[in-house]
Amino acid sequence: MNYIIWIMAIASLLICVRSQAEPPTEESPRVLEPGNTIQGKPYPAYHPDNNREKTWDHALPFLGQRVIDKGFSLPLPYGVSLIFFHQNQGFSIESMEVAFRPDVPYKNIDFIDFSGSKVDNTSWQTKLDAWIFPFLNAFVTLGSVKGTGTVPISIAKADLYDFFTPNLCSGGSPPAFCEGYFSATAPIDYNGFNYGVGLLLAGGYQDWFFAAPMTYVITNVNVSDDDITAFSFIPRVGYNYRTPRSGKFGFYVGANYLNTKVNLTGHYSLPLAGDPNVGEDVTVRYRMSQQPLDKWNALAGVNWELSAEWSAVLELGFSDNKENQTLNVNYRF
Repeated sequence: MNYIIWIMAIASLLICVRSQAEPPTEESPRVLEPGNTIQGKPYPAYHPDNNREKTWDHALPFLGQRVIDKGFSLPLPYGVSLIFFHQNQGFSIESMEVAFRPDVPYKNIDFIDFSGSKVDNTSWQTKLDAWIFPFLNAFVTLGSVKGTGTVPISIAKADLYDFFTPNLCSGGSPPAFCEGYFSATAPIDYNGFNYGVGLLLAGGYQDWFFAAPMTYVITNVNVSDDDITAFSFIPRVGYNYRTPRSGKFGFYVGANYLNTKVNLTGHYSLPLAGDPNVGEDVTVRYRMSQQPLDKWNALAGVNWELSAEWSAVLELGFSDNKENQTLNVNYRF
């Protein structure tokens, strides 16, 4: 919860400094024409105290005029966002196969220890979105990804010796040196691109709001023969704090569900030149299937709306085996 306290402290300090630097003003009307107000994004806001007739002159969202007539205010219908995302997480290896030479097939191997396997990645994304209905937003994303990680490599000595010297360790009484494993940690360095589609269900009443984006993303990276697919669901609830001059701050908490299965391929050189039974370094090709240790993690964030057009979001996620940070700058029109 230290993340939540940190976010609220920073936002409160900005609000206090701004308020002290400016003379108090009369409270502005809670609903004004688009472009001249701090609107509720990404959710409609309900203000029944304003009965002034308004005209919604945008093609989207559908039913927009009916919602306006009932006293709601809506965000501008279209948006473009630039998103920075960083994540560090542990993962579990579901299966792993290796091949000792390029001309031999892969073979299942056993592991000594899976603990300590981690991946650290960063991503830049561009998102285009539109409100289809007052409660439903649709979006597409396109971006790049790069990262590093570590993979445990553990190969039974008997399997390796039998490859170079057939039947050396497969007899009835194998030598003592056939027992045990060759173990090493293989680094991963990857990069690629991804694209995705998603829907956002949202609603709001006065200064309270709820939002739940769902996203399906396909990622292509240089260390995998297959595309990586991922589905995320991020429900969150929050409250808006309005200021006379500094815009609106929306504080929220929620959870992030991420379901992904990754198949990676790569190679690593085992330093066995000094082993009398091998006499050379061995390049091990591997392919593995991995999943994150934590599919769920908590999150907290703040959405700072400077105007009806511009907003920025800072979001932090955390769990025992996963930490992530997101910075999102959005323009609506």
